[in-house]
Amino acid sequence: MNRNDLRSFIVLTLTFYMAACGCIKTARRGADDNASPTPGVAQLTETQKKETKPFGDFALSAKAREIFQNAKETHAWAMFSSSGWSNDGQILVLGNASGLSTFHAAAPDAKEFTVTQDLTSSEKHKDKATKLWKIIQDSSVLKDHESTHFDGIQYYYFSVEKGPQGALRVTKFVKMNNPSLDPGSSKPHVALVEAFKSLLR
Repeated sequence: MNRNDLRSFIVLTLTFYMAACGCIKTARRGADDNASPTPGVAQLTETQKKETKPFGDFALSAKAREIFQNAKETHAWAMFSSSGWSNDGQILVLGNASGLSTFHAAAPDAKEFTVTQDLTSSEKHKDKATKLWKIIQDSSVLKDHESTHFDGIQYYYFSVEKGPQGALRVTKFVKMNNPSLDPGSSKPHVALVEAFKSLLR
């Protein structure tokens, strides 16, 4: 191959490469335009999507959604828990915009909600419901709690509302990592967890 032929070959190769890159960029841009029609959705990780859907993605999440959807109440609050070895039980409370009415609970590692209690049936339960209701209101601005302790229990608080067509919408989600191990910085988180657990005592 003489020098002129080599030069022509190089020019042709570069021209083809640049044209190909342009096509690839155009294709990628078109794919990106169609990838996320709703602004902000792409920024959510799969874990975040699972955690913030109604009652998360735990063993009893589907059952909690079923109970709430079939209930007359319009609001629900849940305290779910998990850990690497076991959990601290799961609690689902139903009510409306003015207060609490019933709760369902599952023991640690249980596969069903085995306790159902009317919170208006006795003064004892009314008192516990009133205290939990106040703490729920105070928790409206609560943020996630991250601990420096890796072992222990993680708690997940959900506030969920039922729409006119029965659709469930998460209005508050708080993730708490070992709040009881950081009493100085997590008093509101501990109070919220303990208020839910007091329903079982």
